[in-house]
Amino acid sequence: ERSEGPASAPPPHLLTPSAWHTTLSASDWRATEDDWVTAGRPTATVALRTDRDALLIDVDVSKRDPTFAAARDDNPLDNEHPDINSDGVQLHLAADGGPEMRWIVVPDGSGSARVTARTPAAAEVPLRVTTAVTATGWRASLALTLPQELRRRFHLAVLVNEISPERERRRGQLVLGGAHGRRAYLIGDRHDLSTAPVFACDHD
Repeated sequence: ERSEGPASAPPPHLLTPSAWHTTLSASDWRATEDDWVTAGRPTATVALRTDRDALLIDVDVSKRDPTFAAARDDNPLDNEHPDINSDGVQLHLAADGGPEMRWIVVPDGSGSARVTARTPAAAEVPLRVTTAVTATGWRASLALTLPQELRRRFHLAVLVNEISPERERRRGQLVLGGAHGRRAYLIGDRHDLSTAPVFACDHD
């Protein structure tokens, strides 16, 4: 009987100066308590492109009542970083087997954002962010210089945290790559990058 070899890795999505984009909705919702409908059916369009050595990420969120947490040094609710309990973005990036770069981004409501590098690898790569409140929610544009060793193949997860004004904890998050039936409760800003889409730059 012939044995099957290991499944080959899927080919990466190729990024160019023209945007690759997808919309996150019900199947991408990872809840803490509220399901996607109860949370008001939030959606987010994620667009990715490259510009020379930069990776550009635009996140356009549609939801009611954008709510951005003020900066604080601690989280009285648990041991997780306080900025997870806000409308905002988690960005996770790594090569196969390489160190993870992880950031939390919280808009400040006036066009800028609070950016926190959550791993040593992320602290070495500047992340530039602009934000805006829109008629349908809020938007963030992120730009980082992609290290050369990552340009041929990298895992990327964009997670959109969501909260409502009356809550202390986030209601959930929209996950690029799908929720896979998992919940956001007790995971803080951690994410399994093995479930994240794979990308590569197409114009080196």
